[in-house]
Amino acid sequence: MHLEDPIRGRLTFLVINGLIVGVSSAASLVVEIVAGRMLAPYVGMSLYSWTAVIATVLAGLSLGNFIGGFAFTTQDTKHNSRFMALMLTIASLSTAAAPWLLQKIAPALTSDTRPILSMLTLCLLVFMPPSLCLGAVSPVATAMAQEQSPDKGKILGFFFALGAIGSILGTLLSGFLFLAYLGSHATLAIIACVNMVLGGICLCMAVQKTQRFVVIALASIMAIIFSLWPLYGVANPCQRESAYYCIRVEQYSDNVRIMVLDHLVHGFNHQTNPQYFNAPYVGLMDYLARTKIKEEKRAFFIGGGAFTLPRAWSARAPNMEMIIAEIDPVVTEIAQQELWYRPTPLTEIHHGDARSVLRQNKKPFDVIVGDAFHDLSVPQHLTTYEFGQLVRKNLQTDGLYLLNVIDHVQQPKLMLSVWQTLRQQFQNVAIFMKEDDLKSWDRTTFVVAASETFTPQNGYVVSGNRFIRLPHGYLEAKSEVFAPLTLTDDYSPVDRLLFF
Repeated sequence: MHLEDPIRGRLTFLVINGLIVGVSSAASLVVEIVAGRMLAPYVGMSLYSWTAVIATVLAGLSLGNFIGGFAFTTQDTKHNSRFMALMLTIASLSTAAAPWLLQKIAPALTSDTRPILSMLTLCLLVFMPPSLCLGAVSPVATAMAQEQSPDKGKILGFFFALGAIGSILGTLLSGFLFLAYLGSHATLAIIACVNMVLGGICLCMAVQKTQRFVVIALASIMAIIFSLWPLYGVANPCQRESAYYCIRVEQYSDNVRIMVLDHLVHGFNHQTNPQYFNAPYVGLMDYLARTKIKEEKRAFFIGGGAFTLPRAWSARAPNMEMIIAEIDPVVTEIAQQELWYRPTPLTEIHHGDARSVLRQNKKPFDVIVGDAFHDLSVPQHLTTYEFGQLVRKNLQTDGLYLLNVIDHVQQPKLMLSVWQTLRQQFQNVAIFMKEDDLKSWDRTTFVVAASETFTPQNGYVVSGNRFIRLPHGYLEAKSEVFAPLTLTDDYSPVDRLLFF
């Protein structure tokens, strides 16, 4: 061995370097998974947010690999160990600082008009540093291990496998354990602590045996300090972090609370008035469905959220049968605990995907309400032709399908694609929007009403808000400009239609 103070032989040296490679690889993947969750309160969670996160982490690891290979010095264990210790220390500090840094810079950088640029910029500034530093460790540790083995090829393959195994374990632990039970800040605290401990181990390989106690003590103190920063140094924007959302409930007024999932408000509930609809589009959906809401009728809800409409309909028609598919049980729990929702005995809540729940249904519904969102977009598989077939199959002949779609007023590419897709399933498909928004250059919420027999009016006034039905000629003219798609299970580019 080429160590002035060997650490109990070649095998121990290989094990230590293998541990560094495996654990640092796991840490880099944990940071990647946590990054997607931490961005959600600021830019939402979508295909593009995950694309930005993955691209940033891969770029950081690649650049780190290059730097690590360039920094490696042959037959100089002290230099290489100090370099790894430095990289892991910076990784620990930048990981611990990520929640604080994100909250400081996100308000100035997030923009609904340039969401892709916002996502990329936030990822680069916040999550590139820890990824780069962690990426610089593996090539140095691997090269050091190769120097201590006569069979360099086997060592190279073995260490590559360790890195891959560490990445897999990091992904599984963060997705199924850390985020679900600890939350993003506590997860980053653990990773900051682990990185600092690894840095201390690396530094121990570069110092005399008598100095290792001091190094271990110092690394332990720094690990504790760095791990406390994410936990206590910055407030978590999430009241609860579930497997699906960053959730919080806020007091909107004296008797009204709102539920926020990621960074989008998903409902307003009034403590004593279940018929209170702060969001105008919810009032319109309620108004359109009133012809179907009778004591003996059945309704199916795609998404629960704040359970605003189910709560209102339960109060109005307590004998109405309602089936609600809400994928996140924590959302339901908070709606019942803090938003005054009390399901009736005839209400069934299924915590699963709406499409799967609807596929198992045996009795047709009078009303189906689609109100499921991931940030601004509808989940892709709930917009397709095949899903429309499933909805049509589960509706009465005179049933009504209501869906809300958030899109740009002047460039409604997603709304037009939803309209075109549903027209192939239903005889009548009407699109409504607030008349005041018609000349807006911002986003609005469109309400889609699809039925075989229901013929809505050209306009409605609901709680002082005037909604107009977009004329067929208007929709056709917009379609000629934006060429809407028929959305299918094979191809439903919801995020592209919304953001480009």
